Amino acid sequence: MREMKLLVKKLNLASRAYYSESRSIMTDKQYDQLYDQLVSLEESTGIILANSPTKRVGYEVVSELKKITHTYPMLSLDKTKDPVKLFKWMGEKDAVLSYKMDGLTLVAYYDDHHLTQLVTRGNGWVGEDVTHNAPYISGLPSVIPYGDNLIVRGEAVISYKNFDWINQDVLQNGDEPYMNPRNLAASSIRLFDTEKTAKRCLQFMAFSLINPYMKEEPLLPDREIDCFSWLIEQGFDVVPHAFVTQQTVDKILNYYSNFSSNSSYPVDGLVLTYNQIDRSLGTTGKYPRYSIAFKWADDTVETILKQIDWSASKTGLINPVAVFSPVELGGSTVHRASLHNLSYIKQLNLNIGDTITVYKANMIIPQIDENLTGSSCGIHFPSHCPACGEKTKCIKGKNEDSEFLFCTNPDCPAKHIGRFERLVDRNGLNVVGLSKATLQTLLNEGMIKYPADIFHLAKFKNKIIALDGFGEKSYDNLISSIENARSVSFQAFFYSLSIPGTGHDVAKKLDDYFNENLKTCQRKSLELFKLCSFFPQIDGIGEITWSSIKHWFAQHEDEYFSLCDELLFVDDVITEKNIADGLKTCKELSFVVTGSLNHFKNRAELKSWIELHGGKISGTVSKKTDFLINNDTDSTSAKNKKAKELNIPILSEQDFLDKFYR
Repeated sequence: MREMKLLVKKLNLASRAYYSESRSIMTDKQYDQLYDQLVSLEESTGIILANSPTKRVGYEVVSELKKITHTYPMLSLDKTKDPVKLFKWMGEKDAVLSYKMDGLTLVAYYDDHHLTQLVTRGNGWVGEDVTHNAPYISGLPSVIPYGDNLIVRGEAVISYKNFDWINQDVLQNGDEPYMNPRNLAASSIRLFDTEKTAKRCLQFMAFSLINPYMKEEPLLPDREIDCFSWLIEQGFDVVPHAFVTQQTVDKILNYYSNFSSNSSYPVDGLVLTYNQIDRSLGTTGKYPRYSIAFKWADDTVETILKQIDWSASKTGLINPVAVFSPVELGGSTVHRASLHNLSYIKQLNLNIGDTITVYKANMIIPQIDENLTGSSCGIHFPSHCPACGEKTKCIKGKNEDSEFLFCTNPDCPAKHIGRFERLVDRNGLNVVGLSKATLQTLLNEGMIKYPADIFHLAKFKNKIIALDGFGEKSYDNLISSIENARSVSFQAFFYSLSIPGTGHDVAKKLDDYFNENLKTCQRKSLELFKLCSFFPQIDGIGEITWSSIKHWFAQHEDEYFSLCDELLFVDDVITEKNIADGLKTCKELSFVVTGSLNHFKNRAELKSWIELHGGKISGTVSKKTDFLINNDTDSTSAKNKKAKELNIPILSEQDFLDKFYR
């Protein structure tokens, strides 16, 4: 009895997590295994608990959405993974084989040509009214040619392409990515905010016309294959399907099973339905007798768990990721898989060096299937945050069904990515190519804690190269861009500090003040710190702004001077007047300009001033070229290689100014 209660509890907790935006506490495969164990236990003991999922369809309706009783109960399908059982069930009857889409099942009600209600499956008898989100789901017509009452069932899904796009946007905002398209679709349908739903790219794919199963209707088809065609005529998108006979079902089954790995949408199996609609078949206590589900087993591969990486996030959540020996799986090489939370690690009894099996859930998302060697969990959960080094704490989920690790430091750099974004912004230090997503990864992995750490990333070369989307070339480009960013004007430097209440305008006013008192830009950074002690009268900078600057320095003095030590301060962006006054003649000289710039706003500005003073601009390096201007004078770019072959001087921006600017 104790074992049965434990199984029921685990399965019910997993069902609730399925319909929330929280991360799942077990995989589909683990759920199916536990479910089969429970069925076997119930059959052997003759005992069925009142809250057993084997006697309940779907999940319990607990949200604040309006409850709707289904006109025709929506039972779940009997299922098998054995093709022989599937063929035996079919017998000599013709049938229709279709994809079992992996999303959230919905029931659409129509009356007088119009969609009147959209309801979730709920517990099979009572669902939730989500009609307000119907206009934002493609493939679900609001008006149809058929004018009488109509009931259509379908699956709300999100394509893999749109799921990746949504997660990219989420990552760019510094938030946690969604676990899979199924969970995202399920939670998106039940949102109260239709604006959010509209951004989730939901699609409705009809899989069943219910009216013929309720009563005979001469105007509607009485064969399943004709129902699909009829639904298409009404404007619905339908699930991929095929008519099968006893002679063709084996061939079609193999085709669909193999084709699913290339499907644009998540698919977790197939559905076989008798082609001739026969209302006399009825149902069992839980399943309809006219249809059965076939769920294929995911291919698993053995590998060795090498380590667990811990990554801090904007929310403070520290995510565990399994790193294992690379394996070929589903047509690609994988070596990492999310471990979701601490409870998941404990359930798998993981230890470094364990032999594990991995698979791709729904043939797309790498997951750990089982641990073949571990008998107890030996993983040490970090006591300090990988991003900031402060203490961590374990927090239970809302239903206390899972445990998560969080950073306790409110000033953890991973939680304040905006500050680092401004640091590397084009108006700040201008670290070209350092995207928000890459910056977030570097923060999460603890490679950056303070601004000056940007200039010491070379010591993490091997770790950076191993990151997803990185390699030797990406690493070299990043380091080159960072080195170029060492030369900075005072205005750009001040802007990059992210001092609250200050921006370009304050930076310009301070720079103008310094220009009247100081000859070298290098001293401006030192004098800025001194100004906070006496608040000089500078037009446009009041007491509130000075207080903000002083307060900022009180908190960040050490990291400020650490950053200054990494930089070479140069004259500010050259103005039209001083270029016109100071630029020597470039008459009859030919220039090629490439790469990023620090002194000039962009390449166009530099080119225009060269032409203004008699020079010529070309897009390619040739024998007629006199100078190539590239701040990365040692790069292996095509232009640099060509210039070296032709013995053409390569000038940095500073070299150009030294040579042609008085």
